[in-house]
Amino acid sequence: MEQQITVLVADPVAEERRRTERAFESAGFHIRTAETEREVSASIQLFNPDIIVLSDQFPSWSGMDYCRDLRFGGDWTPVIMLTEETSEVDRVLRFEIGADDIVTRPIRTKELTARIKSILRRNALCCPPDEAAGPHLLVNGPLVVDSEQFTARLHGEWLEFTRREFEIVVFFMRNRDRSFSRQEIIDAASEEEASMDERIVDVFISRIRQKIEQNKRNPQFIKTVRGIGYRMCSLEGSQVHRPVT
Repeated sequence: MEQQITVLVADPVAEERRRTERAFESAGFHIRTAETEREVSASIQLFNPDIIVLSDQFPSWSGMDYCRDLRFGGDWTPVIMLTEETSEVDRVLRFEIGADDIVTRPIRTKELTARIKSILRRNALCCPPDEAAGPHLLVNGPLVVDSEQFTARLHGEWLEFTRREFEIVVFFMRNRDRSFSRQEIIDAASEEEASMDERIVDVFISRIRQKIEQNKRNPQFIKTVRGIGYRMCSLEGSQVHRPVT
């Protein structure tokens, strides 16, 4: 029997929380709800949800800060943020602090349900629990990425990536020396093809380069391919300098 998906809905708006809960139950999800920071933390510990639907409109605490704290604490449970904000800057900020997806109010429950299934499907393909189908340890010169443990090291030193940055790095590490358009990168690392602006890829690449490149203007790992997009080059350890910190 297929395991039931557990969704934690953290939203202070009772009417929307109940409407979302009914829609998720109709989709066959197992639902847990929370409306305070303490309830969210307790639910994560007790129920180990497969995905969290998290509002950033709480009156007494910040959903964005909570998502960021989850990531800094090593919790990579997928998070969909519910927000009133729609500007590109606001969306990029939420991706940067570790959100996997963003849904703006008013909530369209069918779309939200589809996004949950999409994220869980993508995660199962990107980082399956049983890595027997392929190696999870990816090495390119001094850059070592473990797609199972969500860790990365450069010259033996630990790197900190947001989940979206990590997914892009894993995608490139598995497809070295191939050029990809911005849209192809979005398709590989996100299920937001219809709503994510291709320019956001440039923001992610810039932040990744800041963490792994000695000189962002002359990158060694991720090259800009004029008229196409980006490519990760295969490198030997002796070819790579340490990034300037």
